[in-house]
Amino acid sequence: MATIKFRIRGSSEDSPIYIRFSNGRKCNFEVRSGYFCNPSFFNKKTGKIRNIAEFSEKQNLQNGLNKLEFDIRNTFNSVATFDKNWLKRQVDIHHGRLNDSNRVTLVELFEMYIRHKTISSEVTVTKSTLKSYSTSKNRIESFQIFMNKTYFIDEVGYDFKDKFIEWARSVSMYHSSTYIKTIKQIKTICRYAKYKKRLQINDSIFERDVRSGKLVNQVVDKFPFLNPDELNILSRMELPDYLSNARDWLLISCETACRISDLMKLTKENIVRTVSAQEIIQYTQEKTGVTVDIPILPYTKEIIIERDAFPRPISHQRYNDYIKLVCKKAGLNEEMYGAKMNSDSKRKVFGLYPKFELVTSHIGRRSFATNHYGRLRNFSIMLVTGHKTESQFLEYIGKRNTDHINDFHKYYSEM
Repeated sequence: MATIKFRIRGSSEDSPIYIRFSNGRKCNFEVRSGYFCNPSFFNKKTGKIRNIAEFSEKQNLQNGLNKLEFDIRNTFNSVATFDKNWLKRQVDIHHGRLNDSNRVTLVELFEMYIRHKTISSEVTVTKSTLKSYSTSKNRIESFQIFMNKTYFIDEVGYDFKDKFIEWARSVSMYHSSTYIKTIKQIKTICRYAKYKKRLQINDSIFERDVRSGKLVNQVVDKFPFLNPDELNILSRMELPDYLSNARDWLLISCETACRISDLMKLTKENIVRTVSAQEIIQYTQEKTGVTVDIPILPYTKEIIIERDAFPRPISHQRYNDYIKLVCKKAGLNEEMYGAKMNSDSKRKVFGLYPKFELVTSHIGRRSFATNHYGRLRNFSIMLVTGHKTESQFLEYIGKRNTDHINDFHKYYSEM
């Protein structure tokens, strides 16, 4: 049961009265009430103004304290997060210094951020990134409908995060990678609100929670890749022209780590020579704006020589359909854990599926990173994939920062 008490601090004739709100062990906060009083007129035991005749304003002051307590109790049941900022905000509202009309909601901050990044010349943000923020905003709006509550930016704290994750898991059935990404973007919005808009935020949103932390080590198997033996099988298959064209793109993607948006744009004009006269593929990633240089590896070189060009560009949907069929013909039928999109619910459903059913355009990029990991320096691989940090790269291929321990044991056992 929540308790509210008042106490006075100081010895001057105009000492501040503080209000303390407690609701359990972890919820115990105190702020100035905005009222002042001579300590001799204040009963420290009862927390009320003494009934002293010489203090003419005693009733008005007590009425003010009573009204403040009533206002706070009246909002208690509708509050999502209890902290010192919340208590201070209730005091400000009581004194007319703050009202909901001049507070900013989380959704409004998302919209501000998206507009800012759309027109800002500071950093180039891709359309796909802006689209992902719009998607997160839509998720928050759905969450608010479920909670029957609009969240202001100063209410977005640990408690909000906890409730959002529970909703995402249990109600909307989102996978961990989906709501983790949304939480990351919410934190970005909170930083934007604090440092760019100079708004008061709830810093508890940045507290780490194991339930919302990175869970990649638990779901690594959902990311299939094509190993060197499988690539060899694919390269030797006799296929009709339309499947042969898709197969060649697949092999190229496994040797270049290109995203589908970049892959289908490759032409012979992307082949350039280095100062040492080596031929490489050079292009600028659509998603990041980063220019990458890629060595021309065996399958890619063979395809370009045989075709005297890159394969014919095809739509993303056809490419995804065709490479599934190619891998099926290659006999990649082993069952593995992964996710397939359910056309009715528009959600990924996890389970055991034949490998060919889990093949998508992204398998090439992941195959490149996974097949070269441990054989080349991570830094060299990252120059091709475009990952900015090694932690991002290791997360991408489902490796942990402790994997190097095995390398040391292997090295010394061989010695």
